[in-house]
Amino acid sequence: MKIICLLLTVIFAIVSSEPGLGIKNGHQPPLLINRPKPPSNPLRYRRSPEPQGSIVFQGQKPLSGPERRPTWNLDYQHNIYQGKNGQISAGGGALKLPGQHVQPHIGVQGTWRFRRSPEPQGSIVLQGQKPLSGPERRPTWNLDYQHKIYEGKNGQISAGGGALKLPGQHVQPHIGVQGTWRFRRSPEPQGSIVLQGQKPLSGPERRPTWNLDYQHNIYQGKNGQISAGGGALKLPGQHVQPHIGVQGTWRFRRSPEPQGSIVLQGQKPLSGPERRPTWNLDYQHKIYEGKNGQISAGGGALKLPGQHVQPHIGVQGTWRFRRSPEPQGSIVLQGQKPLSGPERRPTWNLDYQHKIYEGKNGQISAGGGALKLPGQHVQPHIGVQGTW
Repeated sequence: MKIICLLLTVIFAIVSSEPGLGIKNGHQPPLLINRPKPPSNPLRYRRSPEPQGSIVFQGQKPLSGPERRPTWNLDYQHNIYQGKNGQISAGGGALKLPGQHVQPHIGVQGTWRFRRSPEPQGSIVLQGQKPLSGPERRPTWNLDYQHKIYEGKNGQISAGGGALKLPGQHVQPHIGVQGTWRFRRSPEPQGSIVLQGQKPLSGPERRPTWNLDYQHNIYQGKNGQISAGGGALKLPGQHVQPHIGVQGTWRFRRSPEPQGSIVLQGQKPLSGPERRPTWNLDYQHKIYEGKNGQISAGGGALKLPGQHVQPHIGVQGTWRFRRSPEPQGSIVLQGQKPLSGPERRPTWNLDYQHKIYEGKNGQISAGGGALKLPGQHVQPHIGVQGTW
């Protein structure tokens, strides 16, 4: 009830702040004489070259368990400037957790992309936030700059840098470089290579970190693909860690009743104390698929180093209710059961979302569901959320 009252208060405040919606000093406005009639459209933020922003409210309340007090979050984003090359926005909100005071906060963020040309230059992003309550009220900010050195049909190379400031810590600058290259495009594509590196410029650990990854497409067709890959990871104070792997995906025949797909992934470290392979096999079988929903079942097996194969099965379904000017919502059911190991009891989750209102400028929906974990009672919950 408190959540609903708060939501109504926010909506009432927005309505009261709009010009032309109230009556000043208890008198009616003058008659319309040689003037156009005011618009009678429902309340919404005006769409203009200077967009105003949006407000989001979310609330949830458990219906069982030791903690049944509600949790809610209110967030407002105000667009100060928005143009072709970037945008600046400020925002604020409040978070309420069970047993804690309301935690308000404010923040600002901006993004700027440099001139658009055959050689794009990059972009800069600044984000900052400051809590208004609680024991820690010092601000946090992050500055990130990406500079595109080269961009072509087959790949790109970029360098970047930035700085992070956390409460009670010195500014932490960093620099880095990354590149991606795709090999020749042909009926048998060859793959791609990715290199990423980063080096902190302050702090106790300033040694660089880099990662090299190569993917080679062995086969690619209408129904699936097979690829192999390898690479190496270098962490500060550790030896280079090379690895190889293979993965494949196959989709069965395409028909009005699709059958599903199978995915196999495997990887083997080439150095380090643990060099045994890891692999995972997953199969998804579509039982039913229509305009309003789908039902599928699946199974698979996971093999970790030093452990037995862990098979599992599961079922999931999604159903959307009738499509109309007043959409009703959807229901989702997911369940899974391990077939080996010490814990073989099933886990399932049921979630229902009901759309109360949906318009051009926002939506309000309520939902509920239940979660069942092994060895625990069913945990039902309800919630409401809105965006304007």
